[in-house]
Amino acid sequence: MMLNCTRLLCTAILVIIFASGAQAAATYSCSLGAAPSYSQTYSITGNSSTALSVTVTCVKSGSGGGLSIDYTVTPNNGLNPSGAQNRAASGAQYINYDLYTDSSCTVPWSGAGTIVMPGGGGTTLSQTLTYYGCVPATQPTLPAALSYSDTVSLQLAVSTGGVTITGPNPRTFPVTITANATCTMSALPGTKLPGNVDFGTYTAFQGSAKTANTSFATVCTNLTPYTLSLDANGGVVSGLNYSLGLNTTPNTGGSNPLGPVSGTGSAQTYYINGTMPANQAGTCAGASCPGTNVHTLTITY
Repeated sequence: MMLNCTRLLCTAILVIIFASGAQAAATYSCSLGAAPSYSQTYSITGNSSTALSVTVTCVKSGSGGGLSIDYTVTPNNGLNPSGAQNRAASGAQYINYDLYTDSSCTVPWSGAGTIVMPGGGGTTLSQTLTYYGCVPATQPTLPAALSYSDTVSLQLAVSTGGVTITGPNPRTFPVTITANATCTMSALPGTKLPGNVDFGTYTAFQGSAKTANTSFATVCTNLTPYTLSLDANGGVVSGLNYSLGLNTTPNTGGSNPLGPVSGTGSAQTYYINGTMPANQAGTCAGASCPGTNVHTLTITY
């Protein structure tokens, strides 16, 4: 009887040891957090950038050895691309932008990383990826003063085997870019701003009028109306009357003010034309009498 009890007891112990050794195998999953919206105001004077971020979270359930999980987060080119170039749209108008690894907007962004899940029990680990939305100052044409929009998708991928992706994938986020109306004036190549309307030498009572001009360029936001104006329609220098006008061609008179004119986003050329009528005596008592007047050119938009 004692021998039988010993055998039964041994059998029971073996069953208990076997049952306590059974464990659930570890499972792994990763998810991509919500991406923030991107809003930016366009600047003609320099690139405009905003820091953004998105988080990747991986979960280990159960017990077992550790695992290094390699992942990537890849953005698409939005809804209005031109090739690989992201563009936000307002009707048929576009503005370029993109996502970069740095605030200087030099290296396009595509996220990647490794999350090392330790051995042992279940755990949750996260990594946050930072990137920059950027609107370059240099655009194909100066954008119209509008609000532009787009939608970008971020796609999470895991190259490590045995890992499940959970939650929304891809994640999308809205893009809003505002371009305010702006105008600038600049000299044409080989000239200076402001230039001089130089009549040269005028001989008293000469039988023909003298003409002179200077040129300049405007760059105004596409479709933005603007007006050019001089502080006076002419003046008197050394007793000689002259008139001034604004025009798109040289030495053809003009009007003051000129406009409104619609901006194109590119340089538009204008001339300040001057005319000094014939048969004027002037007030010069000597051999020559140099004289100058200063005028102001204004752009209003």
